[in-house]
Amino acid sequence: GQNGSLDEATINKISESLNENLEKSVQKKVYTIKNIPISQDESKQAVQVYSTKILAVQAKYPLNIDITTIAATMIRDDGEIDTNAFKKFDPAISQINGIVKEMLTINTPKFLSIIHVMVINGFQRLSENLENIKLAEVDPIVALGAMKQYEKNSATLIQYIAMLGSAVAQKLNN
Repeated sequence: GQNGSLDEATINKISESLNENLEKSVQKKVYTIKNIPISQDESKQAVQVYSTKILAVQAKYPLNIDITTIAATMIRDDGEIDTNAFKKFDPAISQINGIVKEMLTINTPKFLSIIHVMVINGFQRLSENLENIKLAEVDPIVALGAMKQYEKNSATLIQYIAMLGSAVAQKLNN
């Protein structure tokens, strides 16, 4: 390839590494159980208080962002990227960041602490994905990867929330 033309092997290598980078992204900010207040009180009453606080956060930040709809409006008719579409992500990003911030302050019964942190990190990943999608104009590859990951991370988060919910319900119904 001295004459500036890319041979097929090189092209394959580039697209392979591209796909790998789209699949994995490193979470910038990762939380651990050291970041949350943990309570040794695992009584039904303590779990009830915890549950009430979680539901309050949920009510305060009702997430209803349809990323696929927004993504569909990002490409203008002339094929260019409409950066105005990204402004629609901002309310969602600040809502998600609000959820993370508040969940970090909730006194968490010890047996729920790990799944609690998994949920926090799940939200954190979505926030970072949305921030990265906004980079479409500057770095389309990062944006494309973030879109792929958002779908996956969103599904994972839903599972974590369900796990947390059932752990709480189990304790309250016993």
